[in-house]
Amino acid sequence: MVIKQLEIHGFGKLNGLRLELKEGMNVIFGRNEAGKSSLQWFIRSMFFGQRGGKPLKDEVMTPVKRYRPWIGEAYGGSLEYALDNGDSYRVERDFNKNTVHIYDGFFRDITASFAAERETGPRFAEKHLGMNAACFERTV
Repeated sequence: MVIKQLEIHGFGKLNGLRLELKEGMNVIFGRNEAGKSSLQWFIRSMFFGQRGGKPLKDEVMTPVKRYRPWIGEAYGGSLEYALDNGDSYRVERDFNKNTVHIYDGFFRDITASFAAERETGPRFAEKHLGMNAACFERTV
């Protein structure tokens, strides 16, 4: 799998950011608090959604609240990726409205073709990446 492009409308401190990634290794670097972890969490959230609801144990904020944009109203973005077999997809999420749309390489909305969870939406990433959110977090 190759992530081709990220477009962040608003996610934590990241706002109005567009990154085009190349095949192979891409290195993201920056000073402390530059947004590297927010970028990683954005990618995870685009694939697997975010859980909201009650605070986690020890009253830690849920991801939905933790990554609410610092500036502006927009909370979400898009991610384009290609699988090893060459199939391309685009995911668009709006975390304010808890909506997600998945498009194939022909720009057809294929969102309804995946089983969905109420809180995180369609479970397309498990099928496309061959791993669940916990595995993704531990390995990516």
